[in-house]
Amino acid sequence: MKALISIDYTNDFVAEAGALTAGIPAQAIHDRILELTKEFTERGDFVAYTIDRHEADDSYHPEMKQFPLHNVAGTWVHDLFGDLQSYYE
Repeated sequence: MKALISIDYTNDFVAEAGALTAGIPAQAIHDRILELTKEFTERGDFVAYTIDRHEADDSYHPEMKQFPLHNVAGTWVHDLFGDLQSYYE
């Protein structure tokens, strides 16, 4: 068995409107990430999504002093980017 680990491929880190977007380079790998995710899933391999998560009112989190509010749970910015979200669902 193999494993695929998807790390922080969310709208806030990838979409143009994301608070901490990596922009075009991150967007350019979308199709390959989706393709690999499908391949691993269909083979029955392990697929893990590790996603940074914050609450809108968590002013005590150490990242809040370093970065703008991002990856707020339950919002569009916390969803996986592009077609990966619908495939995940």
